[in-house]
Amino acid sequence: MERKRAAAIFGEDYSRLSEVLYMFTPAIGPLAQDKSATSLSVEPQGFNQTQELVSVVTYSKAPEFVRMVELLLGEATFHKALDKYHTKYAYGNATSMEWIKCMEECSGLNLQTLAKTWLNRPGHPEVTYSTEYNAASKEYVVEISQTGFEDKPAENNGPWEIPIDWSLVKDGKSLKTGVFLVKTKDGKLVIPDVAEEPDYLSFARGWSFFGKSKQTNPSIARLTKQALSDPDAVNKYQAYRAVADTEKAKVIEGLLKGDKQVEISPEFVELHGSILFSDELTPSARALTLVEAKTIPSRDDLSHHYAAVKEATTALLQAVWAKYSTNIEAAYNKLCEAAHPGPHVEQFQERALKRHLLLLIVAGGKSPVLSTTPKIAPTVAPSKLALDLLKKSTFVTDQATGFRLVLEDETFADRAKVQDEIFEEWRKTPDMLTKYISIVSSLDSKDVGKQIVKLLANPSFNPAQSSHGRTLSRCLSQIRDFSLATDEGLDVMVEAFVKIGKVNQMSAYPLLQCFDHLDRFDDATKAKLFATLQRMQDSIDKKKEESLYNQLNIILEKKA
Repeated sequence: MERKRAAAIFGEDYSRLSEVLYMFTPAIGPLAQDKSATSLSVEPQGFNQTQELVSVVTYSKAPEFVRMVELLLGEATFHKALDKYHTKYAYGNATSMEWIKCMEECSGLNLQTLAKTWLNRPGHPEVTYSTEYNAASKEYVVEISQTGFEDKPAENNGPWEIPIDWSLVKDGKSLKTGVFLVKTKDGKLVIPDVAEEPDYLSFARGWSFFGKSKQTNPSIARLTKQALSDPDAVNKYQAYRAVADTEKAKVIEGLLKGDKQVEISPEFVELHGSILFSDELTPSARALTLVEAKTIPSRDDLSHHYAAVKEATTALLQAVWAKYSTNIEAAYNKLCEAAHPGPHVEQFQERALKRHLLLLIVAGGKSPVLSTTPKIAPTVAPSKLALDLLKKSTFVTDQATGFRLVLEDETFADRAKVQDEIFEEWRKTPDMLTKYISIVSSLDSKDVGKQIVKLLANPSFNPAQSSHGRTLSRCLSQIRDFSLATDEGLDVMVEAFVKIGKVNQMSAYPLLQCFDHLDRFDDATKAKLFATLQRMQDSIDKKKEESLYNQLNIILEKKA
């Protein structure tokens, strides 16, 4: 209900897309955590400490299970079942299976396998699918395959039951829609009476199941069309992301070979521009769709080359800036001029877009990553724009964006002065101090290590306060081009782990989650990472920090 209320206020597209992007956060997000060696099911059979029962997985996977049940029942039947459940168990306790029973009684569906697989075992499915239109039979055929259940215990190792909310789309409109429940490893969805070939299949709309899906036979042209016209915001984003990741992978592969003459396709740049300046999408939906994180989760073979991933991310933004610099500056200035104090929904929507526009300007102010991208200097220095946003905006999100970008410009003359002023102001309130910690511990700057060490030593930083330790750990785990890819970063990771872990073990967990994919590194790097993990374990007490010590044992066993 909290999610539905947020969607009613801020818009369904923004709310759902925000949730989905969070699910895919590298290392610390629910999907990444659900695949970790230490992941527990929503209803675990055993645990070491009670705090392990509350995690990003349980907080996210459980409500997604409820969404899947609602999808299968339909909104009207689901609400009827909820009413029956709340009436029957009012002022009392109830188990999850009693909730399931109410759903079954009102719908006539058997949800036992669905509940058993999704609630009683960790992990999630990874689905691949291919599509084909048969003009002769007027059928649209979808071949579906799933993995992610094979390593489960014998008593609960069958395929997942996966609800697929689908739509055939032509010219931006749905021709046919439906929900298909996949119950086997391989399944086939045959859609009859399709009079004309659709532009594409919108698969698992709204992220209809907790897991990953990938089409095996996509084309860039079809993905581009979907990114521009899919009525579903999540699949619009997924299509754009597939196109962007194709370009990003091309740049990464070039950079790893020392080739800076890679050309970013004009089709990608135009796609970005079409979404950026679209009047059909809300400002925040545009910003969320186009967000360019320093990751490439679709390519396991490239995702651990953190420095190259970071450079490639900047290269994509610079290519967009080079074509649309005048439009970008005009759009940014217009949003700044229109901003006014007050709790207005449209202001919230516009701030997300304003941030994306400013990030494009910042990228344009840097030296081009690729020699094929022309250098076009911003009209106003990005640090000046960032400082104005920090000083003049009445909104915390704007101020945080401005502060971060000021700190990330190490050539800005008053950088240290501004930082000291903001620290003295923000430390007065708990929320703003936490915001300060999050920014300083995730900076894209050469001195980020020194910044974090200084922060750890500051009396205002209290590792016993979970919002301090957890925030720093999570943010540090996300800047892997520093934390995992440099010797200084590894040293800072150890220092932060000891400082935080000896006071609050759960707050230090995100630092360990950086090491989930050790198998992707070369032997020399792998040895260095294992040595860092050993240093972490040697720095804590086997009994006092039992949970962390045992987690490290699990990871270090992979060394054998």
